[in-house]
Amino acid sequence: MPTLLIFAHECAPYNRPKSTIGAQRPAQFAKHLAAYGWRTIVVCCDNERRGLNNRKQTLGIVREETRLALAETPGDESIVIPTPSLASDGPRDFLWRATFDGEKPLSNPMAATARRLLTEAKFTTGDWSQNWQPCARAAAEIVAGKVKIDMVLGEHGPDAGLFLARWFSDKFSVPWVADFRDPIAQGFSGVTRVLYARAAKRVLETASGTINVTPFWTKLDRQMFALPAWCIPNGFAEEEYPQLTPAAGKVCEITYAGNLIPQQRLDIFLEGLSLARGILGNNANKLKFVYRGQAHESVSRLAY
Repeated sequence: MPTLLIFAHECAPYNRPKSTIGAQRPAQFAKHLAAYGWRTIVVCCDNERRGLNNRKQTLGIVREETRLALAETPGDESIVIPTPSLASDGPRDFLWRATFDGEKPLSNPMAATARRLLTEAKFTTGDWSQNWQPCARAAAEIVAGKVKIDMVLGEHGPDAGLFLARWFSDKFSVPWVADFRDPIAQGFSGVTRVLYARAAKRVLETASGTINVTPFWTKLDRQMFALPAWCIPNGFAEEEYPQLTPAAGKVCEITYAGNLIPQQRLDIFLEGLSLARGILGNNANKLKFVYRGQAHESVSRLAY
């Protein structure tokens, strides 16, 4: 059975609460790829052990935990290996984190300027997830010593997965692909967007291709990186969600879970939903839309 190694900063059930939806993707890969003849090993970041200070001790723990996890897992079963992350990784990352107070950027104008410049300087080393890379590399080296890896997949975002997948590919001569859950340059604009796009292209120079969740985004990736691009939509296992098959005459509920970006025109969908409810007349209450995610306030404004 060939083995796929996935680097995913966020993977259920070890993810941050803010990453609940995206973290399902690598977890579901690990669960379902066996049906296609692939064993999957996921290396992820444990939300309960992030930002540890003692680098040497932490990396030693990662190596020992990885050895133990592999020893306790039958050779044909998929596995998720959670690791901690460090307080920082290198001078640029240390200085960039110094511009934050907890998770919030400092309001000082000088700190804001320094943060912007350091953010751009870090495009070649990694975003806020960079401090996980040393731990993930330590785990992956143990994996490579005990399991033959046939393919590597780097999850984005955050972008640590891309740097790690490329590193592993370069070191162990294994092909790799990038898996995007969103457009890679989302969240950047102006000069910063141009700089980030250039850095992303350099990281993906050795990739065999890209994967995205919608045909349109897959097309954008193909244009941006000039690489083969495939579409693997997010889905669900029917046995996990039996309530999504309503009996005849019951309420039809359309549920969207996750974040929203400007390119997603939810207002168009809601206008169509309003027209459909109008056609249903007295039965309009049998068609409902439910949103669960961080953008609930924006969705509420559009809906009302």
